[in-house]
Amino acid sequence: MSIKTPIDRSKSPDVAGPALLYFSAGAWTHQFPIGELRYPIYLIAKKYPVLYVEPPLTWRDWLGGGRRVDIFHKEGNLRTISDSNLTIFTPAAALPYSVRLPLPRFIKNLILKHNAAIIARQAMKVFHKLFPQKEKPDILWGTIFHHSEFLKIIPATHKLAIIDDNFPLSPVFNKAQQKEVARMERRLMRRAEAIFTTSRTLFDEKRKTNPVAYMLENGVSELFLPENRPRLTPFEEAVPKSEKEIIAQIRKLPRPRIGYIGAVNIRLKMTMIQEILKLPDSHCIIFVGNIDDSFPKALFARLKEKSNVHFFPFVSHALIPSALEQMDALLLPFEETPFSRFINPLKLSEYLTSGKPIVATPLPEVARIASKPEGVLYFANTPEEFHAAISCALGENNPLLCEERINLARARTWEQTSKPMCELVEQLINPRFIHG
Repeated sequence: MSIKTPIDRSKSPDVAGPALLYFSAGAWTHQFPIGELRYPIYLIAKKYPVLYVEPPLTWRDWLGGGRRVDIFHKEGNLRTISDSNLTIFTPAAALPYSVRLPLPRFIKNLILKHNAAIIARQAMKVFHKLFPQKEKPDILWGTIFHHSEFLKIIPATHKLAIIDDNFPLSPVFNKAQQKEVARMERRLMRRAEAIFTTSRTLFDEKRKTNPVAYMLENGVSELFLPENRPRLTPFEEAVPKSEKEIIAQIRKLPRPRIGYIGAVNIRLKMTMIQEILKLPDSHCIIFVGNIDDSFPKALFARLKEKSNVHFFPFVSHALIPSALEQMDALLLPFEETPFSRFINPLKLSEYLTSGKPIVATPLPEVARIASKPEGVLYFANTPEEFHAAISCALGENNPLLCEERINLARARTWEQTSKPMCELVEQLINPRFIHG
């Protein structure tokens, strides 16, 4: 069945051939985007040339602080990704921009517009250098609220937006900042001909602003699936030795091992994390991920005091399957809040590829994804439910449930979840395209 869209597909690319421009909310941190939302644009770039614009460098990056340690490699250089037509560009903007800057709103707006104009000029200069016969991109993407300015000032045949979080409800912003973010996000969505959302709850919410909405669910690389793991080996071999040593250290810890892989931050359900302190000392609890400043310091200190609780730093996405292999059960303990109810956790699909039992809080998206087949996850929302779920997970001996989880992951690879966006791109570039 083909996607039916009210977008005017008669505006086909010129004779120079298609060329696309993608403004990203995140830096391209891997030679191969195994675990992130950048994977769909990589798939599109296998067929069509894409200029991928990273967040800009500002004076804060040059002053240090470890935020962008590879800036000297990036500054002024265009990078390409093997096996694709994707070129990465890192612009420079003198002034750092954030809605959280303690400045009057009109000054922040001036900085935003100033940066947008500078970045747009740099991006289009590179675009015309790469595609000298092109007047404008065939498709322009914005992927975060302050990209609304790019959709306003850069001409393009078609303009799209991706919404991957409900940022107007993010707890990192105060009430005034949330209103400001909401205004910018509405402008982004209204300036886009179509929007893509990463969860069903986001889809239902954001289509109120732009009814031309599609799902682009968070997925997982097909290389994480057991049958494809040999293809992951070259990427595993390329990660630093220090990260491989983390996996070796985990392998030496006693079983049973209960693992959480991801950022340790305020998004986690603290009452559940506190229950970890009450688990038997024979249970080995393993956190693999960076500790965010938002995580309560007192709770972190108490966890560190426990001899059976172990913290390891973040590892590259290529090593996540190896880390999952070392666990007997996995934790997905997000706190349900007005913000998190819109989250479709990337790590859910990653966890599912392992087939291991998962103890999770019943976020709306997690509950929806795991509703069929029944019993594929162990849900817990109270201390009593948590301990019961841990017991069931560690006691599970059901190969069929393991295979059901892997099958669910097979249906949620990026190759599957990005089909709506890839198909729409085909329709916009080639009006004669009919989905098979």
